[in-house]
Amino acid sequence: MVKKLVDLVLQSRIEESLAALREIWDSSLDHASILRSLETASLYAFNHRFPNIHVPKELEYLLRFLDGVPESQRIDLLERFVEYIAWAPKYVDDSSGAYTSGASTLNDPLDSYHDAMERGKGMGGLFYLNEAVDRDLHGTLQALLRIGCVDVSQSIGHFFSCTDSVLSLASQSGLPQARNHLFLLTMYLMQLRRFRIAEFRKPEGDLDQILGELVKKGGFLEYHYVILVNGLIKRRTT
Repeated sequence: MVKKLVDLVLQSRIEESLAALREIWDSSLDHASILRSLETASLYAFNHRFPNIHVPKELEYLLRFLDGVPESQRIDLLERFVEYIAWAPKYVDDSSGAYTSGASTLNDPLDSYHDAMERGKGMGGLFYLNEAVDRDLHGTLQALLRIGCVDVSQSIGHFFSCTDSVLSLASQSGLPQARNHLFLLTMYLMQLRRFRIAEFRKPEGDLDQILGELVKKGGFLEYHYVILVNGLIKRRTT
């Protein structure tokens, strides 16, 4: 039944996807298993209006958020997510994602990845990234998170929060599935102006003070500051 749901979502058949979801839910499959089955599909879904990767970020948030929602109400949020992901355009419809990078004698593939990205060479960057992943998945994920932190002011914190969520999903999935996450993230990070932190500066206050100031901010940006706070708190506890 789960495979049927994923296939329908990838084919953008909204009503049939919702019917399949309800059938799965009635069989007592938990929300986390349902969301996990849709993880790869979320990596293939475009956000309609803005150049970001909100769909996998929303999935990662739901995995944590629904634990605190009464079980009888979880299906409502799952339906909205399935409806959205089925509606969104997809750029692939193959969920295998099990490719390898081949042998290499690179001394530092992550340094080569940075160089390729700075020159706008996304395909080269993907080659070096796969070599880095083969050597050390955890270290590679940490390096990508630092890229997402280069300038948190860009896109009102989206580069950090989107990078953080997709890397969390990649870490939980492990190889070979994590390669799908890193492909999407590389395409997303190519929009950045810089890929290296030139200088580390000590913050003026401790993290609790910074978080307190962020959540006090209002207006149009209020929601995005809350997202930024969420990512910072999550990283502090991992």
